[in-house]
Amino acid sequence: MVGVTSYGGYIPRYRLSRMVIVQNMAWYFPVIMAVAGGEKSVANWDEDSISMAVAAAYDCMAGKDRKKLDGVYFASTTMPFADRLMVTHIHREFTADTYFPPIDQEEWYVSEEEDHIARDPDGISFTYITYLRRK
Repeated sequence: MVGVTSYGGYIPRYRLSRMVIVQNMAWYFPVIMAVAGGEKSVANWDEDSISMAVAAAYDCMAGKDRKKLDGVYFASTTMPFADRLMVTHIHREFTADTYFPPIDQEEWYVSEEEDHIARDPDGISFTYITYLRRK
């Protein structure tokens, strides 16, 4: 099947009243008191972007046959602000129709690298690499 067939989402369960936020920020721009309705979801200490993305993926695949999965796409509203890439380079080629774009070495540099060698002949070796954006 072509196109988006499913999507998932995750919203942290904790809430913060917008009025509390405004009460602490109104000194800067008092007009915002007029739009201080509702609440904002707030991530708990253990709800990082990866764990929330995994929860959204489980939500997306609920009731679906995972063996029929053709592709997974990640979208974020904050990617332009990324200053760190945590990449897993898999040391094997696979037939696929989607690939991660090349990392521009002019924009990013390797900060950490950790090799993991397969222990059995059928295993897959991989390397964790942390890239930091050049300032």
